[in-house]
Amino acid sequence: MSARFRFLFTATLMAVSLVVVGSSFKSGSVVQAAPGDKVTICHRTHAVTNPYRRITVARNSVNGNTGHQKDSHDDFPSYLGSIPVPNVFNSTPGFYTSSPEKKWGDIIPPFDVSNTPVANIALNYTGIGVDIYNGTNGYAGVCGPISTADYVKGEKEAGILIADIKTDLEDQAADEDADALSLCSGNFASCSLSIIESLDTTTTSTVAPTTTVAPTTTVAPSSTVAPSSTVAPSSTVAVQPAGATTTTVATGSTGSIKGLIWVDMNRNGKREENEPFLQNTKVVASKSGSTSASALSSSSGLYEIKNVAPGAWTLNAELTAAELERVYDTTGTADWSATAIVPAGGVGEADFAAAGKSTLSFSLIKASAKAVVAKWSGSDAKFCSADDLSFTGTAKNGELTLTGVPAGSYRVASDDPCDDGVAYVRASVKKAAVANVTFAPELPATGSSREMSLMLVAVLMLALGVTFAAPRRRIKG
Repeated sequence: MSARFRFLFTATLMAVSLVVVGSSFKSGSVVQAAPGDKVTICHRTHAVTNPYRRITVARNSVNGNTGHQKDSHDDFPSYLGSIPVPNVFNSTPGFYTSSPEKKWGDIIPPFDVSNTPVANIALNYTGIGVDIYNGTNGYAGVCGPISTADYVKGEKEAGILIADIKTDLEDQAADEDADALSLCSGNFASCSLSIIESLDTTTTSTVAPTTTVAPTTTVAPSSTVAPSSTVAPSSTVAVQPAGATTTTVATGSTGSIKGLIWVDMNRNGKREENEPFLQNTKVVASKSGSTSASALSSSSGLYEIKNVAPGAWTLNAELTAAELERVYDTTGTADWSATAIVPAGGVGEADFAAAGKSTLSFSLIKASAKAVVAKWSGSDAKFCSADDLSFTGTAKNGELTLTGVPAGSYRVASDDPCDDGVAYVRASVKKAAVANVTFAPELPATGSSREMSLMLVAVLMLALGVTFAAPRRRIKG
């Protein structure tokens, strides 16, 4: 065999091998990158029980300035005032004061899965961020593998809207989601989450081990992704009330209906971080006009109706607060009557939202003060009771406007007005009116308690009344 023939034969074999290897990385409509082009990251979730999901993604999808993929994944709670360094999950109990403030950043190392350094991709990989990523110094399991199905369930329990969960799955483009993506015909956006949630979590992690990834002593190899068993169901999810009836069908064929209920202040059909949840809202599911079941929404706005037969169910939610009006439901009719399709053993979905017609406008005299908490007394006109709603925001240049709030009485402070030691002022706004509130937070001269010297001037703009109240401090007892 001549030298020229041997050269041509070898080159042909190499070309064929490249084609075969390249085609083997396809899954659904996404072409998986070669092993040297992968990075294993800690992708932030919205759950304090499982704050990170360990996934392997394409190297060109991460950026040290914004995090992973198109959206910025480096948020932080507004009450911190500025971004912490590193911006990672804080495990201190009670650190995240409300669901909208459960925000932290991705953790991206400065190297790929083969431990080759990569410039300009690192994010929050310093200090505690390194410990979380490597599972060292008491942070074992904080950034662990979570299957696609468990990730979806955890995000729903954290109050994340269905559309946002689908968008995040698209953005993640994780190797670990290849099976789920295939079931969804290569497109999460048009896929029912019930299909994903019905996956057996013991079979969702099918990323094949690669022989080119060198494991280290501190970072678990990306090929050892195991199904998660740590996503605990939320303790705040409402269960079916006593007395509700369900269809009796063969074991294994029943499903459930889940959804979220909240105050949609800007009426866009999408829950924003400062929009409060509606709890104790009754949702009734009926099928063929004869069988019904019901549930109440939890403090995180979630409801779940269990053990329902497969098929089409009509969901009717009951709005009891006269100060709010129905503005959104999943069907799009805004009458709080929606249809949910329950697959056998799967999940049907229906969300509902309401809003008020009034507006609170704030002017903070002290520019350094940014956080504003306006607590509505609820329909019972009693503060610090179960039907209170807290409307929060961050002032910019001393100004903040909250629209879509209900009419009634408010307590205004820079923290939760129902907490001990927090000074507040009263405000009142009538239906379809605007109340202007001006106050000046001051730091205490001595001691550790949080106090404010506040001044309130409330002007109702549509000639519907004027309210003035002197500052008062909540007395315990």
